[in-house]
Amino acid sequence: MKENIKVRDTNIDFFRKHPVFTTAEFDDFLASGDRGRLGNRKRLLHYHKEQGHLLLLRQGLYASVPAGASATTHLPDSYVIGAKLTPDATIAYHAALSFHGVAHTWREECIVVTRQPLVRPFMYQDITYRTVSTPSRLIQANEACFGIELRDRLGQAVRVTSLERTLVDVLDRLALGGGWEEVWRSYEAVPYIDSDAVIHYAQLLGNTTTIARVGYFLECQRERWMITDSALELLRQSKPTQPHYLHREQSAISPSKLVSQWNLIVPEWILQRSWEEYDAAFA
Repeated sequence: MKENIKVRDTNIDFFRKHPVFTTAEFDDFLASGDRGRLGNRKRLLHYHKEQGHLLLLRQGLYASVPAGASATTHLPDSYVIGAKLTPDATIAYHAALSFHGVAHTWREECIVVTRQPLVRPFMYQDITYRTVSTPSRLIQANEACFGIELRDRLGQAVRVTSLERTLVDVLDRLALGGGWEEVWRSYEAVPYIDSDAVIHYAQLLGNTTTIARVGYFLECQRERWMITDSALELLRQSKPTQPHYLHREQSAISPSKLVSQWNLIVPEWILQRSWEEYDAAFA
Protein backbone atom coordinates (compact mmCIF):
# COMPACT_ATOMS: atom_id res chain seq x y z
CA MET A 1 0.00 0.00 0.00
CA LYS A 2 2.80 2.44 0.88
CA GLU A 3 4.43 1.75 -2.47
CA ASN A 4 1.18 2.65 -4.32
CA ILE A 5 0.89 5.94 -2.42
CA LYS A 6 4.48 6.81 -3.31
CA VAL A 7 3.82 6.08 -6.99
CA ARG A 8 0.76 8.28 -6.99
CA ASP A 9 2.61 11.15 -5.29
CA THR A 10 5.33 10.93 -7.94
CA ASN A 11 2.72 11.08 -10.68
CA ILE A 12 1.12 14.13 -9.08
CA ASP A 13 4.51 15.82 -9.10
CA PHE A 14 4.77 15.15 -12.85
CA PHE A 15 1.30 16.58 -13.41
CA ARG A 16 2.15 19.69 -11.40
CA LYS A 17 5.13 20.39 -13.66
CA HIS A 18 3.22 19.64 -16.88
CA PRO A 19 -0.02 21.63 -17.22
CA VAL A 20 -0.53 19.91 -20.58
CA PHE A 21 1.25 16.74 -21.67
CA THR A 22 1.15 13.97 -24.24
CA THR A 23 1.08 10.28 -23.48
CA ALA A 24 4.55 10.08 -25.08
CA GLU A 25 5.86 12.52 -22.45
CA PHE A 26 4.19 10.51 -19.69
CA ASP A 27 5.72 7.33 -21.10
CA ASP A 28 9.17 8.95 -20.96
CA PHE A 29 8.53 9.90 -17.34
CA LEU A 30 7.45 6.38 -16.43
CA ALA A 31 10.36 4.79 -18.29
CA SER A 32 12.82 7.03 -16.44
CA GLY A 33 11.90 5.42 -13.11
CA ASP A 34 12.99 2.06 -11.78
CA ARG A 35 9.54 0.76 -10.87
CA GLY A 36 8.60 -0.82 -14.18
CA ARG A 37 5.46 1.29 -14.46
CA LEU A 38 5.40 1.83 -18.23
CA GLY A 39 2.95 -1.01 -18.73
CA ASN A 40 0.60 0.63 -16.23
CA ARG A 41 0.22 3.88 -18.17
CA LYS A 42 -3.42 3.30 -19.12
CA ARG A 43 -4.38 2.34 -15.59
CA LEU A 44 -2.55 5.32 -14.07
CA LEU A 45 -4.06 7.84 -16.45
CA HIS A 46 -7.53 6.38 -15.98
CA TYR A 47 -7.12 6.47 -12.19
CA HIS A 48 -6.00 10.10 -12.10
CA LYS A 49 -8.70 11.16 -14.55
CA GLU A 50 -11.35 9.52 -12.34
CA GLN A 51 -9.83 11.28 -9.31
CA GLY A 52 -10.20 14.66 -11.03
CA HIS A 53 -6.48 15.19 -11.44
CA LEU A 54 -6.55 15.10 -15.26
CA LEU A 55 -8.66 16.20 -18.22
CA LEU A 56 -8.62 14.28 -21.50
CA LEU A 57 -8.35 16.91 -24.24
CA ARG A 58 -8.15 14.51 -27.18
CA GLN A 59 -6.60 11.11 -27.77
CA GLY A 60 -3.05 11.17 -26.43
CA LEU A 61 -3.29 14.65 -24.89
CA TYR A 62 -4.10 15.52 -21.27
CA ALA A 63 -4.29 18.62 -19.10
CA SER A 64 -3.44 18.58 -15.40
CA VAL A 65 -5.90 20.04 -12.92
CA PRO A 66 -4.05 22.25 -10.39
CA ALA A 67 -4.34 21.39 -6.71
CA GLY A 68 -7.44 22.99 -5.27
CA ALA A 69 -9.07 23.45 -8.68
CA SER A 70 -12.07 21.54 -10.00
CA ALA A 71 -11.92 19.36 -13.09
CA THR A 72 -15.36 20.67 -14.08
CA THR A 73 -14.31 24.33 -14.16
CA HIS A 74 -10.56 24.28 -14.90
CA LEU A 75 -9.60 26.02 -18.16
CA PRO A 76 -6.31 24.71 -19.58
CA ASP A 77 -4.16 27.28 -21.36
CA SER A 78 -4.97 27.23 -25.08
CA TYR A 79 -1.43 28.16 -26.16
CA VAL A 80 0.13 25.30 -24.20
CA ILE A 81 -2.46 22.94 -25.68
CA GLY A 82 -1.65 24.19 -29.19
CA ALA A 83 2.07 23.79 -28.60
CA LYS A 84 1.55 20.13 -27.65
CA LEU A 85 -0.50 19.09 -30.69
CA THR A 86 2.54 17.84 -32.61
CA PRO A 87 6.28 17.68 -31.81
CA ASP A 88 6.99 20.82 -33.87
CA ALA A 89 3.70 22.68 -33.28
CA THR A 90 4.20 26.45 -33.41
CA ILE A 91 1.60 29.05 -32.43
CA ALA A 92 1.01 31.07 -35.60
CA TYR A 93 -1.21 33.46 -37.57
CA HIS A 94 -3.88 35.22 -35.48
CA ALA A 95 -3.09 33.04 -32.46
CA ALA A 96 0.48 34.40 -32.57
CA LEU A 97 -0.86 37.95 -32.58
CA SER A 98 -2.85 37.10 -29.46
CA PHE A 99 0.12 35.38 -27.82
CA HIS A 100 2.25 38.49 -28.34
CA GLY A 101 -0.55 40.60 -26.87
CA VAL A 102 -1.20 42.74 -29.96
CA ALA A 103 -4.33 41.17 -31.53
CA HIS A 104 -7.08 43.74 -31.98
CA THR A 105 -9.84 41.22 -31.35
CA TRP A 106 -10.07 37.87 -29.61
CA ARG A 107 -10.83 34.78 -31.69
CA GLU A 108 -11.86 31.47 -30.21
CA GLU A 109 -9.33 29.66 -32.35
CA CYS A 110 -5.74 28.52 -31.85
CA ILE A 111 -3.82 28.03 -35.09
CA VAL A 112 -0.50 26.21 -35.18
CA VAL A 113 1.88 25.56 -38.05
CA THR A 114 3.47 22.11 -38.22
CA ARG A 115 4.94 19.56 -40.58
CA GLN A 116 2.48 17.00 -39.19
CA PRO A 117 -0.96 18.61 -39.48
CA LEU A 118 -3.97 16.96 -37.87
CA VAL A 119 -6.52 15.36 -40.17
CA ARG A 120 -9.17 17.79 -38.97
CA PRO A 121 -9.57 20.59 -36.41
CA PHE A 122 -10.98 19.79 -33.00
CA MET A 123 -12.78 21.85 -30.38
CA TYR A 124 -12.26 21.92 -26.63
CA GLN A 125 -14.07 24.28 -24.26
CA ASP A 126 -15.34 26.39 -27.19
CA ILE A 127 -11.87 26.94 -28.67
CA THR A 128 -11.11 25.44 -32.08
CA TYR A 129 -7.61 24.05 -32.57
CA ARG A 130 -6.48 24.12 -36.20
CA THR A 131 -3.20 23.02 -37.79
CA VAL A 132 -1.66 24.47 -40.95
CA SER A 133 1.11 22.79 -42.92
CA THR A 134 4.58 24.32 -42.85
CA PRO A 135 5.06 26.05 -46.24
CA SER A 136 6.86 23.69 -48.60
CA ARG A 137 9.26 26.42 -49.75
CA LEU A 138 10.56 26.78 -46.20
CA ILE A 139 11.15 23.04 -45.94
CA GLN A 140 12.93 22.96 -49.31
CA ALA A 141 15.17 25.85 -48.25
CA ASN A 142 15.79 24.25 -44.83
CA GLU A 143 14.28 27.36 -43.23
CA ALA A 144 11.23 25.88 -41.51
CA CYS A 145 12.37 27.34 -38.18
CA PHE A 146 12.95 30.87 -39.49
CA GLY A 147 11.28 33.43 -37.23
CA ILE A 148 10.26 30.92 -34.55
CA GLU A 149 10.80 31.93 -30.94
CA LEU A 150 10.77 29.83 -27.77
CA ARG A 151 8.72 31.46 -25.02
CA ASP A 152 7.90 30.32 -21.51
CA ARG A 153 4.24 29.69 -20.77
CA LEU A 154 3.29 28.23 -17.39
CA GLY A 155 6.75 26.72 -17.13
CA GLN A 156 6.50 25.13 -20.57
CA ALA A 157 8.54 26.04 -23.65
CA VAL A 158 6.11 27.20 -26.33
CA ARG A 159 7.11 27.76 -29.95
CA VAL A 160 5.56 30.88 -31.50
CA THR A 161 6.20 32.81 -34.70
CA SER A 162 7.88 36.20 -34.21
CA LEU A 163 5.97 39.39 -34.94
CA GLU A 164 8.00 39.72 -38.16
CA ARG A 165 7.19 36.24 -39.44
CA THR A 166 3.60 36.56 -38.25
CA LEU A 167 3.13 39.77 -40.25
CA VAL A 168 4.11 38.01 -43.46
CA ASP A 169 2.09 34.90 -42.61
CA VAL A 170 -1.15 36.81 -41.97
CA LEU A 171 -0.68 38.85 -45.15
CA ASP A 172 0.04 35.63 -47.06
CA ARG A 173 -3.19 34.05 -45.75
CA LEU A 174 -5.47 36.91 -44.78
CA ALA A 175 -8.30 34.65 -43.60
CA LEU A 176 -6.03 33.11 -40.95
CA GLY A 177 -5.13 36.57 -39.67
CA GLY A 178 -8.67 37.87 -39.42
CA GLY A 179 -8.54 40.00 -42.57
CA TRP A 180 -6.73 43.18 -43.59
CA GLU A 181 -8.38 45.47 -41.04
CA GLU A 182 -7.58 43.11 -38.17
CA VAL A 183 -3.95 42.85 -39.28
CA TRP A 184 -3.68 46.63 -39.61
CA ARG A 185 -5.24 47.35 -36.22
CA SER A 186 -3.15 44.66 -34.53
CA TYR A 187 0.15 46.01 -35.84
CA GLU A 188 -0.79 49.54 -34.78
CA ALA A 189 0.13 48.25 -31.30
CA VAL A 190 3.65 47.32 -32.47
CA PRO A 191 6.08 50.25 -32.10
CA TYR A 192 8.98 48.68 -34.01
CA ILE A 193 9.57 45.84 -36.41
CA ASP A 194 12.69 44.37 -37.99
CA SER A 195 12.03 45.11 -41.66
CA ASP A 196 15.05 43.06 -42.77
CA ALA A 197 13.55 39.94 -41.19
CA VAL A 198 10.15 40.70 -42.72
CA ILE A 199 11.63 41.12 -46.19
CA HIS A 200 13.83 38.04 -45.95
CA TYR A 201 10.92 35.86 -44.84
CA ALA A 202 8.62 37.22 -47.55
CA GLN A 203 11.29 36.35 -50.12
CA LEU A 204 11.63 32.86 -48.64
CA LEU A 205 7.92 32.21 -49.20
CA GLY A 206 8.39 33.29 -52.81
CA ASN A 207 4.77 34.31 -53.48
CA THR A 208 4.69 37.50 -55.55
CA THR A 209 1.22 38.50 -54.34
CA THR A 210 2.33 38.11 -50.74
CA ILE A 211 5.48 40.13 -51.44
CA ALA A 212 3.36 42.93 -52.92
CA ARG A 213 1.00 42.88 -49.92
CA VAL A 214 3.94 43.05 -47.53
CA GLY A 215 5.53 45.86 -49.53
CA TYR A 216 2.30 47.87 -49.60
CA PHE A 217 1.77 47.33 -45.87
CA LEU A 218 5.33 48.40 -45.02
CA GLU A 219 5.03 51.43 -47.29
CA CYS A 220 1.94 52.51 -45.37
CA GLN A 221 3.92 52.20 -42.13
CA ARG A 222 7.19 53.63 -43.44
CA GLU A 223 7.32 56.69 -41.18
CA ARG A 224 6.28 54.93 -37.98
CA TRP A 225 8.61 51.95 -38.51
CA MET A 226 11.31 53.95 -40.36
CA ILE A 227 11.17 51.75 -43.47
CA THR A 228 13.82 52.80 -46.00
CA ASP A 229 13.39 53.20 -49.74
CA SER A 230 16.05 50.56 -50.31
CA ALA A 231 14.09 48.06 -48.21
CA LEU A 232 10.94 48.69 -50.23
CA GLU A 233 12.88 48.45 -53.47
CA LEU A 234 14.03 44.94 -52.55
CA LEU A 235 10.38 43.90 -52.45
CA ARG A 236 9.41 45.83 -55.59
CA GLN A 237 11.95 43.78 -57.53
CA SER A 238 9.85 40.68 -56.80
CA LYS A 239 6.37 42.17 -57.22
CA PRO A 240 3.89 40.51 -59.64
CA THR A 241 4.44 41.20 -63.32
CA GLN A 242 0.67 41.53 -63.79
CA PRO A 243 -1.92 43.17 -61.49
CA HIS A 244 -2.98 40.92 -58.60
CA TYR A 245 -5.81 41.40 -56.13
CA LEU A 246 -4.81 42.38 -52.61
CA HIS A 247 -8.11 41.02 -51.31
CA ARG A 248 -9.84 39.06 -54.08
CA GLU A 249 -13.11 38.41 -52.22
CA GLN A 250 -13.58 42.05 -51.22
CA SER A 251 -12.46 43.42 -54.58
CA ALA A 252 -15.31 41.56 -56.27
CA ILE A 253 -17.95 43.45 -54.25
CA SER A 254 -16.35 46.86 -53.66
CA PRO A 255 -14.70 49.52 -55.86
CA SER A 256 -10.95 49.06 -56.25
CA LYS A 257 -7.93 50.85 -57.68
CA LEU A 258 -4.62 49.69 -59.08
CA VAL A 259 -1.61 50.64 -56.95
CA SER A 260 0.89 50.46 -59.80
CA GLN A 261 4.09 50.50 -57.73
CA TRP A 262 3.04 47.14 -56.29
CA ASN A 263 0.82 45.90 -59.14
CA LEU A 264 -1.92 45.43 -56.55
CA ILE A 265 -5.63 45.97 -57.05
CA VAL A 266 -6.66 47.44 -53.69
CA PRO A 267 -10.26 47.96 -52.49
CA GLU A 268 -11.19 51.59 -51.85
CA TRP A 269 -12.08 50.89 -48.21
CA ILE A 270 -8.49 49.75 -47.62
CA LEU A 271 -6.97 52.70 -49.49
CA GLN A 272 -9.10 55.09 -47.45
CA ARG A 273 -8.76 53.16 -44.17
CA SER A 274 -12.51 53.30 -43.66
CA TRP A 275 -12.23 51.78 -40.20
CA GLU A 276 -10.60 55.00 -38.99
CA GLU A 277 -13.70 56.94 -40.01
CA TYR A 278 -15.83 54.46 -38.08
CA ASP A 279 -13.65 54.94 -35.00
CA ALA A 280 -13.93 58.71 -35.28
CA ALA A 281 -17.72 58.54 -35.60
CA PHE A 282 -18.03 56.55 -32.37
CA ALA A 283 -15.25 58.27 -30.42
